[in-house]
Amino acid sequence: MALTVLMITVLPLSYVLTSAMSSAANTRQRAAALQLADSWMEVLSNSTLPTTNGAIITNHAQDPATFPGLSGTATQLPKSTLAGTPFVVRANFTTQSVNNQGQSDLCSSGQPSSPSHPSVILLQVTVTWNQGHNSVNDTTAVNYPKPGLQTEGFLAVQLSNSGSSSAYGAASDRLQAVPVTLQQTSQGNPSDPQLSPNPLTLHPDENGCVFAQVPTGTYDVSTGQPTAGMPSTFHGYTGFPPFVTVTGNTSATAINKTVNITAETIVYLDAFDAGITTTIGYGASTGVDQGVTCPGTSVVTCVASGNGTTEASAAWGGTGSTWSATTVSGAQNLSAWACTTGSSPTCVGVGNNSGAGVIRTTSSDPGTTSADAAPAGVTNVNQVACPSDHGCYALGTTAGGPVLLAGAVGQSSPQQDTWAIVAPPSTTFTALSSVACPTSSTCEVSGSAVVGTSPSAPVMLRLDGDPAGLATSPTWTPTFSTDTLPSTVTSVGKIVCPASVLCQAIGLGDATGPTDPTVLTSTIAATPTSTWSGESTFPSGAGSVSDISCTSTTCVAIGTASGTAAVWTGDLTASPHDWSVATGLPGGSISAVSAVACGFPVNGDDAACAITATAPNPSAPGQLLEGSLTGGSWAWNFATLPSNPKMRYYTGVACEPSPGGGQAACAATGATAAGPIILTSANGPAGAWTDRTPSTLAGALVTGIPVETAQATTTNWTPQVAGGNQSNASSLPSVLYPYANGYSIAAGDCPAEATSASVVSLNAAPGGTASATLPVGLLPLQVVSHTLVPVGGATVTLTPTTCGASSYHYTLPVTDANGVTRASVPYGTYSVTVNGVPTSPAVTLEVDTSTVTTFTNGVPGPIAYLPNLVVVASS
Repeated sequence: MALTVLMITVLPLSYVLTSAMSSAANTRQRAAALQLADSWMEVLSNSTLPTTNGAIITNHAQDPATFPGLSGTATQLPKSTLAGTPFVVRANFTTQSVNNQGQSDLCSSGQPSSPSHPSVILLQVTVTWNQGHNSVNDTTAVNYPKPGLQTEGFLAVQLSNSGSSSAYGAASDRLQAVPVTLQQTSQGNPSDPQLSPNPLTLHPDENGCVFAQVPTGTYDVSTGQPTAGMPSTFHGYTGFPPFVTVTGNTSATAINKTVNITAETIVYLDAFDAGITTTIGYGASTGVDQGVTCPGTSVVTCVASGNGTTEASAAWGGTGSTWSATTVSGAQNLSAWACTTGSSPTCVGVGNNSGAGVIRTTSSDPGTTSADAAPAGVTNVNQVACPSDHGCYALGTTAGGPVLLAGAVGQSSPQQDTWAIVAPPSTTFTALSSVACPTSSTCEVSGSAVVGTSPSAPVMLRLDGDPAGLATSPTWTPTFSTDTLPSTVTSVGKIVCPASVLCQAIGLGDATGPTDPTVLTSTIAATPTSTWSGESTFPSGAGSVSDISCTSTTCVAIGTASGTAAVWTGDLTASPHDWSVATGLPGGSISAVSAVACGFPVNGDDAACAITATAPNPSAPGQLLEGSLTGGSWAWNFATLPSNPKMRYYTGVACEPSPGGGQAACAATGATAAGPIILTSANGPAGAWTDRTPSTLAGALVTGIPVETAQATTTNWTPQVAGGNQSNASSLPSVLYPYANGYSIAAGDCPAEATSASVVSLNAAPGGTASATLPVGLLPLQVVSHTLVPVGGATVTLTPTTCGASSYHYTLPVTDANGVTRASVPYGTYSVTVNGVPTSPAVTLEVDTSTVTTFTNGVPGPIAYLPNLVVVASS
């Protein structure tokens, strides 16, 4: 019992004694910790604060013994073990005015404290022990620079950059990578100390700030090129493109900056960042300026052609993939294509080269053509039709006037292709307009000829016979007969033959008057001759009929009426054929229509046609319309096109032959701001159209184009490339500072040439490459004499007038036998000379996105809707 009482009494007493001893130990340890914190507070408050590249390290607690300037020195540092207890000390500098905002910004210490510019530093020392279970804190405010007797001054250098991230890291990484050199050029007083080392190179903090306490005197400050790996987050830099200022200099400098005792001198350097390089292209559209044809053969579904810089271009394909493209050596221009019939067709392309007619044939694709010999004296071949499996007809010119050619093509070796001029025995042509073939041995040719006392009367010739006969008989000729035309007809143009016994043609002259445009029709007889008559139901009063296309049952013609675009539809199943003005065209404000193609109808339609048009919309003036005939009524809509790129204009549209063939592929060619474009539909005109443009399709482009740039959203244009050079620049001559919003770039040498249509964006991340394709416009020019005779072999020069007097000019390709030259030129206004002589009267041309306006002696004249020819009379 006594033992039990003793235990009850002694045990609580021992607990009390143990607790008292533990509490006393904790008190001693806390007092020691507070003493240790105070000791470090005194040391740090009277020492140079820890910095990185001149900026105080904030929001990063660490052992103060490792601070720069303290570690490894003779400074008496407080011990971290007291009375046998190990303590862990951490010191942290934070911003007092706004906490947890990152690096302090000493370069802005002269400004009021703010979240972006803290200046007063809060020092906090934390001491922990007992494995972190116990801790004490001590804090004090530290002004920097610290107060006291000062013998030196302070130099703060502020850098900035575009603020953008790039392959070389964040903007702050690139700021810290730039070396900043301080060079003392004179002492404040002879007895004052000198900067050592001199020059001194430092690196900014992530705010772009270099802060240094330096001897008094005068200083030059400059930036240098960075090195990859300094800091470690700055990687991948190879030295190119260099870091540049906003003016393109590879160093930012400030000279003669004075530093006085205790004073802070702030130096603001120009923005400095990894520059951007450039690549420049030009949207030359002439690679498809001759339009497109869709023979629908095993050799080629569709083929487009146009003018290249020095050689003709050709592109071909179907609807399933990107087209192929090539330049055709030995041909400056290929204007038309046709393919023979049969299971092994031969395709024929015709054009000209240096004043000589060109005929190219292929049995595989337009990229592997053979040169056929054109008859002697033929200067140009501009149309071709191939009615049989080995025979073709073509229209051409000689110095003496137009000629009709026949050719036997695709012959077996060693037999070569043969071409010959086939002249009617009693007809002298003054013009040849069109050739079309309703059967394999019958073709119709329209034009004008000397008839009786008339020097130029309309004529429609019928040709019977297969031109393949030239292969076995060099003297072969077709059987010629002259068709009968209505007495009212004064001109005949394009012919189409929707059936073996039916042809349609564009003409001038009907019962209303000799200049009234109309459509003619003929039932092709089995033997000569055929009789043509005017379509009695075709509306009178048309301004022009420019194109026509047909299926076996329906035709669509386009042109102008009452000064605006017009479309007419004809029902060939009615007797007489029933023609009417098309209604319900979309948009309601179409300025012009340029081409029409009717293809195989799908989706239950009775007919389907596509029309290329021009609208006033400046962002997308080029339009493609599709018309579907259902139940006797036409419905017209915008075709289903890719959302981008926007069309500037169309150069042509074509569909595979539809009568009885069931072939639905269609193709349209044109131009965007970036250059030529080819669209295809696998489901007729009403189907969805897809961009199939090959990347290698080039166009004819004038040389010596000037280039100017401006910072985006500004109009401060700076000339970069002068006009009149031997070649066009593929890049800018200087490295550009990478503004966050980028640049605008245009073809031109003054602000007036930087229009909304000619300006494109030029932008890249710092150190990257910015690419731009400069928009240019098509100029299809025909030079004629004052008697309207085409002037071949002429050199046309254009002198820009938009900026006033110009010291340079553009030279167009030499005109062909038809007086035609085509090239892409920058948007703007130009005066015109032919063979070095100004036109008389004086002509200026204003080239826009989809039109060319002619001014005569400053008075606005005709507006040509591209790709239509612009006619200029030489002096």
